[in-house]
Amino acid sequence: MTHQLAYAARTDRGLVRASNQDAVFAGNTLLVVADGMGGHAAGDMASRLVVNAFVPLDARDPGGDLLRALAKATREGNRSISAVVHDNPELDGMGTTVTALLFDGGRLAMAHVGDSRAYLYRDGILHQLTHDDTFVQSLIDDGRITQEEASHHPQRSLLLRALNGTEVDPALTIREVSVGDRYLICSDGLSGVVSAEAIAEALADPDPGAAADALVQFALAGGGPDNVTVIVADVMDTGLGDGPTALAAPPLDPDATGPIGALPSIRMTAEMPRIPLPGIPEEAAAPAEFMPPDEDITAPIATSGPDPDSPPARRRRRRTTLVLVAVIVVLGVAGLIGSILWVRTQYFVGESAGQVVVYRGVDGSVLGFGLSSVQEGSCQPGLNGCAPLMVEDLVPAARDQVVAGIQAGSLDDARAVIARLAGQMLPICPTVTEPSTTPTAAPTAIPTLTTTPTTVTPLVPGASAAPPSTPANPTASPAPSGVSTDTGTALSTTTGTATSGTPLSTRALEPGVTCRVPK
Repeated sequence: MTHQLAYAARTDRGLVRASNQDAVFAGNTLLVVADGMGGHAAGDMASRLVVNAFVPLDARDPGGDLLRALAKATREGNRSISAVVHDNPELDGMGTTVTALLFDGGRLAMAHVGDSRAYLYRDGILHQLTHDDTFVQSLIDDGRITQEEASHHPQRSLLLRALNGTEVDPALTIREVSVGDRYLICSDGLSGVVSAEAIAEALADPDPGAAADALVQFALAGGGPDNVTVIVADVMDTGLGDGPTALAAPPLDPDATGPIGALPSIRMTAEMPRIPLPGIPEEAAAPAEFMPPDEDITAPIATSGPDPDSPPARRRRRRTTLVLVAVIVVLGVAGLIGSILWVRTQYFVGESAGQVVVYRGVDGSVLGFGLSSVQEGSCQPGLNGCAPLMVEDLVPAARDQVVAGIQAGSLDDARAVIARLAGQMLPICPTVTEPSTTPTAAPTAIPTLTTTPTTVTPLVPGASAAPPSTPANPTASPAPSGVSTDTGTALSTTTGTATSGTPLSTRALEPGVTCRVPK
């Protein structure tokens, strides 16, 4: 039976990153998400190069071998990155993840490299289809940490595999589809922030566009620390209408501005153009439950041939073994070099000697060797009149984020994070002047003086005492008949220090906890 897709795509820069390095394409038979890395220009270019390599698959029938078509597009995208880096050495270190689904009406093939994800939502249950190519996932696989510990691990962003110009084989799988299946492809800006339960809750909405909007909003509500891109696609029966009813997403402008979450619904079925690449010629731009695929890619098994135990066969096996060992060593070295180059392109905001600083690299160490170094302080080099931003001056929530480390895709992104943190400082502690405790000498009682007693109002902290209303040079007069003339105590205007107490608002401010002391 032939089916079709109804789908919607959304992308958002997030609340922290200065640019959107994700690239997305959604068509009648092809869905692709790529998450670039290596700085603003480099990451954006890498993701677009790879997506452009897949786009032609949506315009032609891939035939029976969907997996071969996906593998070829992956290689072409990776070679495009290699060619651009060769011609532009300053872009060395750029790379991207990619997760692509190719649909032929009855089957869905998938190619995957990196930590973007694909999910299947079927009968109210969310299944994760991809396996993250990350360091923390390898620790989970080895049983060294739990899924919960991985979400807070300092090296959670460290990729083990990505498309960066070096040879990488994608993970390829294929499965049969059923009417009612819903597929989700997303960058880690969603899966790294939003729980599987919340993702399933959003996908329960029957409208793909509304579900996609809800997913983006969930990511933004979680802090929006990264670009977030999602495609939601439903498998539908072709008998529902006379023509295509798919929701297609043209290349989205990654730096589009507007109210957060104001993402227009994209409904079109026209052929999708290639995503333009500024400065690059057209010819160069060539935890949910894990569900295993219906079919894995395996090597064919020989059913006939020469005796495997003959001497020539044994020599061939030895040569083959040596070649395989050499290939493994070369690939291991290439992978190590690729990882080192990738680490050099990463940045995060953290703490050093009590100050908020920008680190280059990733937060963590391997075999006792640190993977990061301080790039610059909270004040940019050459910026005059800038006071360093101290961790203790931040509100508790921001302080905890800095101590844990805030990932940034580039130096500009890291500076944007610091600018945001500067707006999350504690209020300045008020300066309270202690009232004077020096007693006022009591005036000498003069029985023959007639004065009007003065009402004395207690002082509050920081207020000054009002001058007495008694004339400076009183006029002496005889005391009236029948009135006591011993008025020394009664006429005394001596007032000691008022002790009315500190106001509640001042008493609640504690330096270093609820307020900060200016340096």
